[in-house]
Amino acid sequence: MVVKHIVLFKFRDHTSQAILTKLDSSLKGLTCIPGVLDVSFGKTFTTERAQGFNHVLIATLKDRAALATYSTNPQHGMELLLVYE
Repeated sequence: MVVKHIVLFKFRDHTSQAILTKLDSSLKGLTCIPGVLDVSFGKTFTTERAQGFNHVLIATLKDRAALATYSTNPQHGMELLLVYE
């Protein structure tokens, strides 16, 4: 069964488009991980219920085993994404 892995992001208003474009490109590179079928990243288009989240990543994976592979793959590197200013 296909699995959708959803990650919400809160970027500050002053985050440059260049940074977001670079992140988008990097995230799309995750499709080289076995079992990752597709990766989409973009700005949310509603704010009513977003609770401050303004971007979303949706990864489509082959199955639950692929999610486990994805989560432990060194290219995943999400721990490197956590940045505080």
